[in-house]
Amino acid sequence: MSVSPQFELATLELEKVKGVVSNDDLLLCYAYFKIAHKTDFSAAKQPGTFDFTGKYKYNAWKKEVEAGLTPADAQKKYIELVEAKKKELGYDPKKTTMENGKKIEPEKQKRFEQLSKQLGKNQ
Repeated sequence: MSVSPQFELATLELEKVKGVVSNDDLLLCYAYFKIAHKTDFSAAKQPGTFDFTGKYKYNAWKKEVEAGLTPADAQKKYIELVEAKKKELGYDPKKTTMENGKKIEPEKQKRFEQLSKQLGKNQ
């Protein structure tokens, strides 16, 4: 199973959320993304002692794998989380710069526009 267009669009919409998404929510997105893409957790290397970010990501992913989350359910949960963040923090589909000041890559913006049109989402 490949990822759905709705899931792919949600990954792009997350960059267009106004405000700062919490680290806990970003960790969930990371775990859901890895599972949705069927990334093999058993092949993942455990992060080093001082790689704190890596440890948080690894542990979030591990928790969802151990809970038995399926790729289809991971996609669904990711989409639901992004929709909740859009409602909570606001959303600007025309946004070209993320909250951290980093520009949204042109190819991502183009893909966002394609998927939005394909899925009938208003921009």
